[in-house]
Amino acid sequence: MTTSAELTTRFEAPDGFKKYIGFLGGKLAKKSHGLYASADQRGAAESYILDTREHDGTYYYLRAIGTRGHLDEATLARLTQAVKLVPLGTVRYEGMMAAVIPDAVSSNDEARDIHDLSPLDEGIIVYPVTELTKKGRSSWALWAVKDGEYYVYPLEDKKL
Repeated sequence: MTTSAELTTRFEAPDGFKKYIGFLGGKLAKKSHGLYASADQRGAAESYILDTREHDGTYYYLRAIGTRGHLDEATLARLTQAVKLVPLGTVRYEGMMAAVIPDAVSSNDEARDIHDLSPLDEGIIVYPVTELTKKGRSSWALWAVKDGEYYVYPLEDKKL
């Protein structure tokens, strides 16, 4: 069974992102590790599915994590209601374009609608994940806070 502590330790290691990112590796893995390892706060959190969309066999999950621990049912209900208002076209676009480590949450102005639903002051990050099959899952995500900016990196279960 995977734990938050195990994942945090794994990605604090210099080769953590390189093994995970795979063929992209190189500079992106090094930059991601540098940000994660030097963050003021960092960790791994279980991810909650707020909504699932499907278009032409591709699945789009709107997810949330809590950097301060588990999210309660009232918070999840509030977030679920908010993400249901996001149009499918926005979900599809932002599923490909939304920022992940090493880029800060909401740093891409053209793809920030979903990230902007994040109540960051409560330590909650809302983000999209695109999967090519329904079997694809990202039950965990890394998170980091550096210089007041929040970062997230979804972790695919099959790569853990």
